[in-house]
Amino acid sequence: MFSRFKNNELIKNSAYLIGSNGLAQLITLLMYPFIARLFAPGEFGQLAVIVSIHSLLATAASARYEQAIVLPEDDSRATDLFRIGWRIAVAVSLLIAPIVYLIGKAGFFPAESSLTRWFYLLGIMVLPAAVQQLGSGWCIRFRMFTVIAGATLVMSVSNALMKLGSGLLQIEDGLIYSFVAAQVITALFLVARIKKYRKIPRGTSGMMETALMYMNFPRYNLPTALLNNFSGNLPVYMLALYFTEDITGQFSVALALIFRPISTYNGSVYQVLMQKIVELQHTGLPTWPIIRKYILQTLMVAAVPAVILVLLIPYLIEFYIGPNWEEAGIFSRLLIPYAAVSLLCGPLAFIPNMFNKQFNSLIIDIIYLLMRFGALAAGIVLKNVYLAVGLYALAGIVVFIYQIIWYRRLLIESDRNKVNRS
Repeated sequence: MFSRFKNNELIKNSAYLIGSNGLAQLITLLMYPFIARLFAPGEFGQLAVIVSIHSLLATAASARYEQAIVLPEDDSRATDLFRIGWRIAVAVSLLIAPIVYLIGKAGFFPAESSLTRWFYLLGIMVLPAAVQQLGSGWCIRFRMFTVIAGATLVMSVSNALMKLGSGLLQIEDGLIYSFVAAQVITALFLVARIKKYRKIPRGTSGMMETALMYMNFPRYNLPTALLNNFSGNLPVYMLALYFTEDITGQFSVALALIFRPISTYNGSVYQVLMQKIVELQHTGLPTWPIIRKYILQTLMVAAVPAVILVLLIPYLIEFYIGPNWEEAGIFSRLLIPYAAVSLLCGPLAFIPNMFNKQFNSLIIDIIYLLMRFGALAAGIVLKNVYLAVGLYALAGIVVFIYQIIWYRRLLIESDRNKVNRS
C-alpha cells in the first residue's frame, strides 16, 4: 500500500497538500477558542464585511488569467499570462480608492463608519492577493506543490497568531489588521520561494496575442468567478443589511469553522486534479475514470462524519468557543449538508475550462445567484434568519448536484471522442 501511495503522483501530491494545509487549519482551529473569547461577535461581523469585499475585488484583480497559466504547452506563453495578470492587478488596485471616494460621496456608506478607512485601503490589500493567485497558478504548472502548501501554512499561522496578539493587546480593529498583514506576509513568502525553486523563463514578443488567445478567461471565467464570489458572500451582505452585526459575526464564524477545512481540502485536490487531468487530456488518455473514482471515494469517506456532525455540531461549537456563540452552532448544523456536497463538486470546477464551456458555467452561476438571493430574501421577509440560511444551503446542494451530472457528461463525451479518433 505504501509503495502504491509513493508511486501514485496524484495521490501523493493531493495527500501532501491536504496534510500540509490540514496542519495549517489545525493550528487556526486550536487558536479559535482564544480568539473567539477575545473579540465580540460584532467585530467578527465587521471582519466578514471587509473580507467579503476584499475577496470580490481580489477575484477580479488579474482577470482570471492566473487560471490559464497551467494550460499552454509553451512556458513562454505561461510567462506572458503571469505578466498580463500582474499588470491588470496593478491597474485595478489604483482604481479602487477613487471609486470608493465616489461611492462615499454618493452616500452608500456612512462617513463616520469605522470600516470606511478600510474601504479606501482595499486597493493596497488587493495586490498581495493577486500575487498569491498568480503565484499559485505558476506553482501548479511546474508541480511546485511544496511552495503552495508552505504559503497556505504561512497564511493560516500568521493570521491566527496576529489575531491572538492583537486581541491580548486589545488593539482596535485587530482582526482586520491581522488579516491584511497575513496577506502581505504570504505574498512575500510565495515570491521568495518561487524565485528560489525555478527561474521564470522569458515571455514571447506577442503578449497581446497571448492575452487574446486566452480571452475566454476574462470574458467568461471572470464574470463567473465574480458571480460565484458575490453569490458566496451574499449572506454576509444581506445579513449585515437586514440583521445585526452580531448575527453576521455568528454566521461568519460558523462559515469559517465549517468551510475553511472544506475549502482547504477542495483547493488542494483542485490543484492536483487539474494538473493531472489537463496532462491526460493533452496525451489523449481517458479522464472520466479518475474523476469517477474521486467522487465515489469522497462520498464514502464523507457520508458518516457528515451525519454525526449534523447531530452534534451545536454542542461542540458552544463547548469549544464559548456560550456566546450559540447561533453559530445552529448555523453550522444547517450548513453541513451543503458543505458535504461541495466536497464532491468543488475540486472539479476546472472542467468547464478544459472544454471552453465557460459561457455555460456562467449561465449556471447566474441561476445559482438568483436561487441564493431568493432563499435569503424569503428568510428576511419572514424575519427568520435560520430559514434564510437553511434555504441558502439547500440552493447550493441542488446546483452542485446538477454540476456533477454536467461534468460527467462532458468528460464521458470527451473520452468517447478520443476512442473514435484513435
